[in-house]
Amino acid sequence: MALIDFIRRFSKKEEASGVILLIATCIALISANSPFAAMYTSLWNTPLILGNPQTTPLTLHFIVSEGLMTLFFLRVGLEIRGELKKGKLASWKNLALPTLSAIGGMLVPCFIYCYFNTDPYARRGWGIPTATDIAFAVGVLQALGRRIPSSLRIFLLTFAVLDDIGAIVTIALFYSSHLSSLGLVWFLPGLCAIWLLVTCKIHQMVAYLFPAVLIWIGVWQLGIHPTLAGLILGLLLPIQVRSVSFAKKMQQTIDPWVLFGVMPLFALANAGIHLGGLAVQHADSWNICIGITIALLVGKPLGIIAAGILAIHCYQRKGGTSSKQYRELIVGGSLGGIGFTMSLLITTLAFPASSEFIQMAKCGVLLGSSLSASAGILLGRLLLPIPRSESSSLSPHS
Repeated sequence: MALIDFIRRFSKKEEASGVILLIATCIALISANSPFAAMYTSLWNTPLILGNPQTTPLTLHFIVSEGLMTLFFLRVGLEIRGELKKGKLASWKNLALPTLSAIGGMLVPCFIYCYFNTDPYARRGWGIPTATDIAFAVGVLQALGRRIPSSLRIFLLTFAVLDDIGAIVTIALFYSSHLSSLGLVWFLPGLCAIWLLVTCKIHQMVAYLFPAVLIWIGVWQLGIHPTLAGLILGLLLPIQVRSVSFAKKMQQTIDPWVLFGVMPLFALANAGIHLGGLAVQHADSWNICIGITIALLVGKPLGIIAAGILAIHCYQRKGGTSSKQYRELIVGGSLGGIGFTMSLLITTLAFPASSEFIQMAKCGVLLGSSLSASAGILLGRLLLPIPRSESSSLSPHS
C-alpha cells in the first residue's frame, strides 16, 4: 500500500513526467547499444498486419509516432484554446514577452543550423532545433527547488505553449507531403460531426471519438502529418458545455496517458541511437549533429534572451526594469534549449528512416538538450538566490 501511495503522489507532480521521459530515453539508448540492438530495431519496425493481409502494413513505430502522438497534440490544442479564451494568451499585454521570446528562440537556431549545413538535403533539418520540450523543461526547472520564482515558471510555461504553436505551424507548412484532395472525403464529414456535437452541446466525450477518427484519417490522406488532427480537434472542442467544464475535463482525462504513456513510448521508439556507428558517418552528417547541438545550446537561449530584452524594454511596466528580470530570462532561455520530444518528431519528418542523417540528427538533439538542461541548472544556481518570498519580475505583465 505504501508503494501505491508513493506512485500516486509521484504521478501528480508535473516534474514526474520529465523523470519518466528521461528513464525511457536511457532505456532506448541502452537497448540500441546492447546485444539486444537487433531485437530493439525489429520491435519498432516489424510490420503489423491489421485485418486484410493485402492492406498496407503498419509498424509499431508508425502507431506510436503518428497515431498515439495525436493525443499529445490534442493536449496542446486544448491548452492553447483555454489560454486564448481566458488565460495567459488572452491579451497582448500578457503575450508580448513570451511571444517575442518564442519567435527569437525559433529564428536564431534556424540560422545557426543553416550556417553549419550548406548541403540542400541536410538543410531539411532546419526545423529540428527550433522546438522546446515543455515536460523536460519543467522537470529540469523543478531541480532548482526553492530558487524558482513563480514568475519564471509562468514565463516558461507560456513561452513553451507559444513555442509549440510555432513547431506545429512548421510541421504543417514545411514537413507535410503533397496535399491530396482524397482526404477531404474523410476530413469534412468528421469536421461537420464535431460542429454538430458542439452546437447540440453534447458533453459525453465518447461521442467525439468517431468524428475524431474521421478527422485523423482525413488529415493523413490529405498528406499532412496525421498528429495535427489532435491540434485541430483540441481547437474545435468547446471550453464549457452547459455547466460542465468540457475542455478541462478532457485534458484531465488524457493527461496521465500522454505524460506517462505516449511521451515515454515516443522516446523509446525514437531515442535509440547506435553510438558505435557514429564515427564512420559522412562529414555532412557530423555537420548536422554539430549544427543542432550548437543551435539548441547557444542559438535557442540567445534568441530567447535577445528578443526578451527587446520585449522588456518595449513593454516594461512603469518604474523600469530590474536585474531579476534579466537573471530569470537567462535561466528561462537556457532551459528553452531542451528540444527533445518535438525535435525528435521533426527529425523523423525531415529525414527518412533509411537516411544516414537521422541518427546524427537524433544525437544532436539528445546532446544539445542534455547540455541545455545542465546549463539551465548551473545558471539557475548561480543567478537565482533562495528568496524569502517569491518575486514577480518576469510575469507576463512585465
